[in-house]
Amino acid sequence: MNEIIRKTNQILDKTGIYIIEHLISTDIDIHWHEFYEIEYILEGNGTAYINDKAYELKPNTLLFLSPVDFEKIEVTKPLTIIDLAFSGEIISEKMISLLPYGCALTNYPNTVFKTLKEEAKINDKWFFSKYKYLVNCVLIDVIRNFGGSADTIENSPIIKALHYMDLNFKNQITLEQISRYVGLTPTYFSFIFAQKMNTNFKAYLTSLRLDYAAKLLVISDFNATEICYASGFNDFSSFARAFKNYFSLSPSEYRKKNKNND
Repeated sequence: MNEIIRKTNQILDKTGIYIIEHLISTDIDIHWHEFYEIEYILEGNGTAYINDKAYELKPNTLLFLSPVDFEKIEVTKPLTIIDLAFSGEIISEKMISLLPYGCALTNYPNTVFKTLKEEAKINDKWFFSKYKYLVNCVLIDVIRNFGGSADTIENSPIIKALHYMDLNFKNQITLEQISRYVGLTPTYFSFIFAQKMNTNFKAYLTSLRLDYAAKLLVISDFNATEICYASGFNDFSSFARAFKNYFSLSPSEYRKKNKNND
């Protein structure tokens, strides 16, 4: 049976960070992360597929992945990679709101990664502060190339809620939980959410899960039951019914139609 490879927060240390240099000599199946990740290519060649978009891997290529991105790697020549993983707690909410989905930068200077390797060897009481600073420097470059504008993103409870939902829809989040997160009562949050979004909280959350499931149906070979649970649904019958109502096709019909169009 196919399995969705899931990298969990358990690989992060108690500070919410992780750094390793490693060699990838064989292809890596499609997977997703519960954390943010930056991968920097030191040597080798290959292709990374992020959300089914292909990126050439060669020295000085930087990949950025958010917790909702899928990645698959095909190796042409063994890849030496510096892998940085971190939780959202080490970056500001404002920065999180500006970050793009998975993307790649080419010809990215290796200065930051050389410094991080040196700091990891020292690993003293200042390491976490230095790691956090350097990661934020890299993220600023990602935002400059692919992210939103700090001048155009509204600092409101709804924007905060939307970003939270984007990152957590695969989990079992509730109206009460997200209302508490944005500092509003459930009743008032429901009212302003419906007013701003022209839909209610539950319908919007379901649409995120269904769009994610549809993407998996096209880019992977996982069966519909696996995709159902990976997308945040609790049971297959509810998923299948919601999918048919949303797309006017069953999951199997949707896969057949869209894979044939690739």
